[in-house]
Amino acid sequence: MLTAPRISGRFTQLLLLAAILLVLTVFLYTNADAIHIPETVSLKPPTKGRPHHPIDDLIEEADRQQDALLQKQSHTLADAVRAYEDRRGRRPPPGFDVWFHFAQENNALVVEDFFDRVYHDLNPFWAIPALDIRQQAGDIFHRISVRNGNTTQLSDEPRVWLDLWENLIGTIAQHLPDMDIPINVMDESRVIVPWETIDEYMTAEKKSRRIVPASEVVRKFGKTSVGKDEEVPPFDPQWEGGPYWDRAVFGCHPDSPARSYKAEVDYTAFPPLNNSYPEKSYEGYVTNWTYVKQPCEHPQLQGLHGTFVEPISISNSRKLMPLFGGSKLPMNNEILLPPAMYWTDDPFYSGGEQHGAEWDKKKNKIIWRGAASGGRNHAFGSWRNR
Repeated sequence: MLTAPRISGRFTQLLLLAAILLVLTVFLYTNADAIHIPETVSLKPPTKGRPHHPIDDLIEEADRQQDALLQKQSHTLADAVRAYEDRRGRRPPPGFDVWFHFAQENNALVVEDFFDRVYHDLNPFWAIPALDIRQQAGDIFHRISVRNGNTTQLSDEPRVWLDLWENLIGTIAQHLPDMDIPINVMDESRVIVPWETIDEYMTAEKKSRRIVPASEVVRKFGKTSVGKDEEVPPFDPQWEGGPYWDRAVFGCHPDSPARSYKAEVDYTAFPPLNNSYPEKSYEGYVTNWTYVKQPCEHPQLQGLHGTFVEPISISNSRKLMPLFGGSKLPMNNEILLPPAMYWTDDPFYSGGEQHGAEWDKKKNKIIWRGAASGGRNHAFGSWRNR
């Protein structure tokens, strides 16, 4: 069984979980943020018989990039190992062979680039001692634990999302080592580590990369719980309240527009949007979704996103911790896992079998279906001009 160096025991547990969950749900959704079209798009003749449209160019370029990406697919374990080492600069973690065969059995495409999202979230943890990560995971209250291939959860009250995530993890628990998985049960993201701190952690991660010799490779994970002879203080996340935008901007680059942008306090007026073509667009059409959705680069988005306008609850920490969640903003530092609602057919999330009237009977209107967990509706109309 292929393994990783002992120093990364707790980290590789997180890695294995995140990777398996991603493979398990790859047929449910596509990570659009991981792939975007470059600014320079090659022009090709329009389809014969109809006028040229810039979207044709974007579609052709997207097809070309997708075809190139799929050419990297690993069809054998040896291919997957080489691709992992080339892209990550490390040996694969323990259980990599089990993970690869699991992916093949479930007809999942194994392209190492697909997992960049996982490593973006996990790489900063290489700068934190494994003992500290284990302590953090055991001290965060809401969590799912795996012991001997079985799952349990710790919660203050019944929580639907926690039940769904436990069910999801339970389907692969026999492949996982003993581990504690802290879960963010709130709608809002909670971890915002200052950009400068994350930059230090990422630098440390890059310096630690190496392909260890076979003599340094171990074949199983280390322990999960903090031992009696290991002294480490209890973990205090130091949760904070207050306006979300004021805290979120610390996750942005020091020179980003958001760092110097004034926080909005009046959401009754029209947001200050630019009426010209957006940056990094092609003939007026977006080519880089990652950039367009980045509040650090577009601080005027604070007037268009419910998290900034008026979230139901605010409880944030500036400390990096192994907290998993189903969603986050670009400046947040949770570890993403598939959103819980994608793991159920409950009509509360899916809307059931009915999806509205026939097309010719639909009206030119838009409604919000779901809980108003961000940017709550008020008589003064916070969303009226949005």
